[in-house]
Amino acid sequence: MIVTFTALISLQFGYIIRTKEIISKQYADAIQRSLYRTVKSVEEAEVLTYIDESFKNDTPEARKAKEAIKRARSEDIQNIIAQHIDSIVTNNNNVLSTNQPNTSISAVTQKYNEKQYKRFIQAKSLMEIVTAKLLNDSHSRDITTRIDPYYLRDQLTYNLEQNGITSEFYFAISDKNNKTIHRFNEKTFDLTSKYCFKQQLFPSDKETKNPYYLYIFFPTQNSEFIPNIKILYPPFTVTILLLIICIFTIWYIFRQQKLNEIKTDFINNMTHELKTPVASISLASQMLSDPDVSKSPVMLEHISKILRDETKRLTFLVDKVLHTSVFEQRNIKIELQENNINEILQTIIDNFSLKIHSKGGNVYTELHAHNAFVEVDEMHFANIIYNLLDNAIKYSRENTPIIITVSTWNDKNRLYIAIEDNGMGIKKEYLKHIFDKFYRVPTGNRHDIKGFGLGLSYVKKIIQLHNGNIKVESEPNIGTKFVIELQTSEI
Repeated sequence: MIVTFTALISLQFGYIIRTKEIISKQYADAIQRSLYRTVKSVEEAEVLTYIDESFKNDTPEARKAKEAIKRARSEDIQNIIAQHIDSIVTNNNNVLSTNQPNTSISAVTQKYNEKQYKRFIQAKSLMEIVTAKLLNDSHSRDITTRIDPYYLRDQLTYNLEQNGITSEFYFAISDKNNKTIHRFNEKTFDLTSKYCFKQQLFPSDKETKNPYYLYIFFPTQNSEFIPNIKILYPPFTVTILLLIICIFTIWYIFRQQKLNEIKTDFINNMTHELKTPVASISLASQMLSDPDVSKSPVMLEHISKILRDETKRLTFLVDKVLHTSVFEQRNIKIELQENNINEILQTIIDNFSLKIHSKGGNVYTELHAHNAFVEVDEMHFANIIYNLLDNAIKYSRENTPIIITVSTWNDKNRLYIAIEDNGMGIKKEYLKHIFDKFYRVPTGNRHDIKGFGLGLSYVKKIIQLHNGNIKVESEPNIGTKFVIELQTSEI
C-alpha cells in the first residue's frame, strides 16, 4: 500500500512539475514574441524618422516608402528599403525598356515616361540616402537618443496584452556587460533572474560591436502559474487523503498487532501466576486427606496457613484480572460522597505501614491541605492509593531502605495528593506509556516483580471518572512521584 501510494503521489508531483514547465515555456515564448515585436517596432520607428528627415516634402515616393515600412513590420528594415527600390526600378524599367517604333501611341507616352524616369531617379537617390544613414549613422548614435522610453513602454504593454500577458513588469536597457544604460522605473531588479527576459535592440545592426539589450522583469510571474495548475488540485487532494488513510490504517494494524502481543503475554503471565496458587491449594487439600496429617496440630496449622496465603494470593490475582473489565465498560458507575481525603489517606497509611515496616522501610505523611473535602467513591479511591503504595514497594531498589512520603496541599479550589518514593525510578522514554493497558516498565534483570500492567491504567481511569488529573515525575535510581489533582468541595 505504501509503495503504491508513494508511486501515485510521485506521479501527481510529476504531472504538476511537467504542467508547470509547459506553462512556463508558453509564458516565456509569449514574452519573447512580445519583446521581438516591440524591438522591431522601435527599429521601424527609427526608419520612419530617417524617412521623414529625408523626404521632407510630402511626395508620393515618401508616402509609398512610409506605407511599405508600416505594412511589413516583421521584416528586416534594410530588406524593406531594398524591396521598395527594386519595385520602383522594376516598374520604371518595364516602361523605359520598351523599344517600340515611334508610333502615335509611343509619341504620346514618351513625354510621360521621361517624367516618370526623373521621378524614379529622385526617389532612388533619396532612398539611397536613407539607406546610407541607417548603415553608417544609426549604430554610432547614443542609444538613449535612438529610443523613446514612453513609446517603448506603450509598445511593450500593447504586445504583451496581444499575447495574453497583463502582469506588472519593469524594463531596462543595458549593454552586453549587463551595465544598465537606462531604467524606466525606479524599481531595481536582477538582470540574471529567471523571471527576467531579454531581447537585442536593433538586431539589423549586424556590424555593431556593442549591442544593447532590452530587459523585462515580471515580479509576480510565479503567481501566473497558480490558476493554470488548479485543475490538478482535486485529484492531488484526494490522493493525499487516501495516503493519510492508508498510513493511519497501517499504523492501526501495527497497533492492534502490538496490543494482541501484549494481551497474549498477559494471558501467558496470568496463567502462570494462577497455576502456582492453584497447585499449592490442590496439594494442601490432598495433604489434609492424609490421616497422619490430621493427627499433627503443627502440620495442620502449617497447611492451614498455606491455604490461607495461597487463597489470598489467588483472590488478589483474580481481582487484578477483574480490573480489565473496568476498561471494557464505557459507563462505570461510581458512588460519589463527600469525604475527608486526609482522613482516608491516614487510615490507608496506618494499615499499610506494617507491610512497609516489614520491608525495612518507613512512610511519612505531610497532610497540610486545609480543605481536604472531595466527592469521591471511597472504595475506588482507596484502591488507587493502595496501587500506588504497592508499586512503591514493588519497584524499590535493592539494599536501599524504602522511604515513601504522602503529602496533600491546596491551590485555590484544587486538592493535590503526592505519593513519592525513592525506588528504581522510570526512564523518560517509558513515562508516556505507564498508564497504558498491559504495559509494564522494563526492569532489567529483576524477574521477581509480578504483575499484569493494569494497576496504573486502573488508577488513571478512576481519577478521570472523578474529573481529576494525574501526572508523574521520575528519575532513574532516584525515585518516582505521582501527583493527583482533584476538585475540592465548597467549605
